[in-house]
Amino acid sequence: MPGPQDHQDLAQYWREQGADHLRRYADRECDFLPFLLPEQAVALPGLEVTELLSARLGAARMGRLLDPQHSETGPRAGDTSPAWLRRTNMVGVNVRTVQSFWNVVKYALTL
Repeated sequence: MPGPQDHQDLAQYWREQGADHLRRYADRECDFLPFLLPEQAVALPGLEVTELLSARLGAARMGRLLDPQHSETGPRAGDTSPAWLRRTNMVGVNVRTVQSFWNVVKYALTL
């Protein structure tokens, strides 16, 4: 059975199946939210996104990540060579387009 084919189908599919994909993401069954359109992602309520990330990461870790005094070490902090940049999948998000850094977090759920 093929998935949604156009913008309207994708939007409708997410309205009907989004709750299941959110659950699967929270349970670490998938690494992103499939079929979620970027404009739907940035429209998600902030509380819903916070709860989703808390469910996925755990309340304690989420609390640390939201603490402005906390500093998280990046996974490449110990690398002395930039060679990993040649092998990485990278995306740029224009903050002006999505309107806020918080919306970048929401947008990243689609990647």
